[in-house]
Amino acid sequence: MQWLLIPAGVAIGALGTLIGVGGGFLLIPLLIYVYDYPPATVAGISLTVVLGASASGSIAYARLRRTDYYSALLFAAAALPGATLGTYAGSLIPKAVFHGVFGAFLSAAAVWIWVSQRASVAPANLGATDGHRRKFSDADGVEYDYAYSRPLGVGISATVGFVGSLLGVGGGIILVPSFVRWLNFPPKVATATSQLMVMIYALSAVTLHLSIGSLREHAGQAAMLLVGAVVGAQIGARLSRRVRGKALLRVLAAAVAVVGAQLILRAMTG
Repeated sequence: MQWLLIPAGVAIGALGTLIGVGGGFLLIPLLIYVYDYPPATVAGISLTVVLGASASGSIAYARLRRTDYYSALLFAAAALPGATLGTYAGSLIPKAVFHGVFGAFLSAAAVWIWVSQRASVAPANLGATDGHRRKFSDADGVEYDYAYSRPLGVGISATVGFVGSLLGVGGGIILVPSFVRWLNFPPKVATATSQLMVMIYALSAVTLHLSIGSLREHAGQAAMLLVGAVVGAQIGARLSRRVRGKALLRVLAAAVAVVGAQLILRAMTG
């Protein structure tokens, strides 16, 4: 069974990077169903893989020049305090409660993502002037011009930092649609930027998990998943060139809905 962890990591890293979420929402059900680990261990292993996948994905997206570095660093700084609190809070949650809360979170996220992708979003060539304006071109020559509210972005990031670290998902499943819907990011910029942001605060959360001992007995499993996720992240970033922006969000919504429903059912049936 252990050898399956590397290909599982590849699949998780590829899809997670393709849609900008790090893959934690896919990994956590695997750790729950197959290994039945306690919540702190689940979150610690998941965030380790999220860290590796998002770091690898950030490198790949750097080559594509789609990352808004200023915004990623600003939002990551805002997320760090919440990530610290979420990591410690996660070590106190009973297993049954964790399953139910995680399933409910994913179900709500699926609805939000679906609503967001159906709404009108700012196109890459929009000459936005309200708020903090960002303008740059990617490696394919596509120009991005948009503006957003920095206070709103900071608030979203602080909240996601807490929730993402508490549940071990990294938070990208909320960041990407929130960046698109509320901050006017073009979908592909939102995906790339969220990868760098998640990488930064996942590093902080993983460091805390190491300090409290969540990963002490499961470093081998985390390492195998991490290797696969790093490889998969490169695959996902390359595939992103062939996928339309809104299609990224549709894939995300469908995957999150399925996983959320499964975990709610598990929590209800004990």
